[in-house]
Amino acid sequence: MDQFRGLFVKLDKNNDGSISVEELHNEMKKTGILAADQKAQIIVNNYDRNKDGRLDYDEFLSYMRDREKKWRIHFNALDKNECGVIGQEEIIDLFKELGVNISKPNAKRIIQMMDEDSSMTVDWGEFLQHVILNPAENLGELVTSWKHTLVFDVGESRTMPMELPQDVSAGSGLWRSFVLAAGLADAVSRTLTAPIDRLKTQLQEHYNNLNTSLIQLDNTQ
Repeated sequence: MDQFRGLFVKLDKNNDGSISVEELHNEMKKTGILAADQKAQIIVNNYDRNKDGRLDYDEFLSYMRDREKKWRIHFNALDKNECGVIGQEEIIDLFKELGVNISKPNAKRIIQMMDEDSSMTVDWGEFLQHVILNPAENLGELVTSWKHTLVFDVGESRTMPMELPQDVSAGSGLWRSFVLAAGLADAVSRTLTAPIDRLKTQLQEHYNNLNTSLIQLDNTQ
């Protein structure tokens, strides 16, 4: 409860006892949430029981408790060794399950996005605060939001596509199909365009050689 009260006070910038869409939006934007204004408005619309366009403490508490129920199971799934915190290795393992290899520096940056006490690990309280301000509905959406904030290099100057299908969830076969399709599309694109690029280069060289020959011919006449 103290954590919930602390977050409410943090968001209530003007100390009027309520959180406006703008206050919620500004804090969400700091975490790199895309379309934060729209998402903040949706949260307020869904939990604003008295329809005054703001969230008082009880209304915001309802939202936070719903997030707590929804995300506790996901945190426990990430905390595979049941030590009460998640670290870089758990983040790396999560991406591996989704068919993506990420570097330790990128995993570290994700941890730092949530790590409030600079321990380089994320406990349940820190994770909960992150998902309260990041209204992702599942791990797939959460990973997508991380990718939007930090563009991951997945090898040989390739980057993961910035948009994922909405029905892709963490660990699903559809995710793996999506990643495979993205890689295949890239390979096909390069296969088709490479011969054209080579032809353009050859034509350019031929033109340059022809132009040089004509100049030399003019000089001899």
